[in-house]
Amino acid sequence: MNVIPSSESILPSQARATVHAFSSKRDSPGAEGVATIKEIVIALEWRPHTVEGVMAGALKKELGLTIISEKVDGRGRCYRIVA
Repeated sequence: MNVIPSSESILPSQARATVHAFSSKRDSPGAEGVATIKEIVIALEWRPHTVEGVMAGALKKELGLTIISEKVDGRGRCYRIVA
């Protein structure tokens, strides 16, 4: 019996939660659809390495989304999902 969940059962919910964190930042004044790792960590109550892993694995590799990293004055390194 396989007790380890398949990637199909884990990744979609993690990916949806991460995309939702980016979307909620898009509605913030001046945010322009970007979020820092710290902002996503706070929004989802995840650890930073989990956010980075989901962005690299679920969003980039599994879903084929493009994630752009850019420096934003006053905020530092921010990430944007490009559809």
